[in-house]
Amino acid sequence: MENSLARPNQASTQLSKQSTSFEREDKLSAIVTLLTKLGIRRQAKLDTADYLVLAEDLAKFSIEDIAAGLEDLAKYPRKEGETAFPEIARLKQPIIERKLVREAEEIRKQEAEEAQYAKDHPEEFMTFGDLMKTPEAAGVMQKLSMEKARIAQREEKARSFMPPPMKMTPDEIKAAVAKERAGGINAE
Repeated sequence: MENSLARPNQASTQLSKQSTSFEREDKLSAIVTLLTKLGIRRQAKLDTADYLVLAEDLAKFSIEDIAAGLEDLAKYPRKEGETAFPEIARLKQPIIERKLVREAEEIRKQEAEEAQYAKDHPEEFMTFGDLMKTPEAAGVMQKLSMEKARIAQREEKARSFMPPPMKMTPDEIKAAVAKERAGGINAE
């Protein structure tokens, strides 16, 4: 019975791996297509193997970022002495820029949604001043006040065990020490 239970899980795992493999192949195929379009626009002639190697290098990026970045790159004419097809670092630059722009837009969109939600549901949010007026905050403040008073009492008690500070100048202290060494203060 245990083997029959293991087989579906094993089959499921294999299908999942195959699915992931197909997705990766589809992505690489899409990247090769995008790189081929860039090559055509820049009048470059590369072999399929070259495109596959470059596709592997770019596979960590999203298809949308790759498409937008390569589209940006294709818009600019080659500079004097530049090869028809750019090296990988030059390919990655506009893709990374597009990725950063997309992520910044997503953050702005999320922040705007959160601000709108806070505006639409003010009962779920409060200012610091409102927070400090809550019974919980009042309880915390009362505990802090009591602890501050206890600390002050302990400090006062500790001071009562300390000798009073001396009210002698350094010269008077030296004279008293010399007098003590000479025969004591009571020797007079």
